[in-house]
Amino acid sequence: MSADVIKEFLVSLSFSKDESGYRKTMDSIESLSKQALALGVALEAAAITSIGVVHRIASGFESLYYASSRVNASAANINAFKYAIANLGGTAEGALSSLENFSRKLREAPGNEALLRQWGVQTRDAQGRMRDSTEMMKDLAHSQRF
Repeated sequence: MSADVIKEFLVSLSFSKDESGYRKTMDSIESLSKQALALGVALEAAAITSIGVVHRIASGFESLYYASSRVNASAANINAFKYAIANLGGTAEGALSSLENFSRKLREAPGNEALLRQWGVQTRDAQGRMRDSTEMMKDLAHSQRF
């Protein structure tokens, strides 16, 4: 574009060449630049915050996944168990710890499974797989012999 075209365009926008008009335009541009910079900083801070939140949520799901595999229970049942224990005055961490210990004892000592069956707790499903640990703990709590 030639300089004359730009000059005609600015004149058509009522851009005057006087000092006060020039200063007013430059102040407006500077103000807009500062606001754009502040907006960029705010957006960057929001992005960093959201990355932190997503990271915490992902690590929470990851720990729940691994706990689910260690405990032999579904994530929904683990969360329900932790919620129930928290409502009874315990902690969610304590509930998860007791589930993990219960499952570990069943894996390490097969005699514990026989003991649970003596107390009236069904430990295996119809296909012969170990039942959900939270369900076994619930059955154990409701067992007449326990």
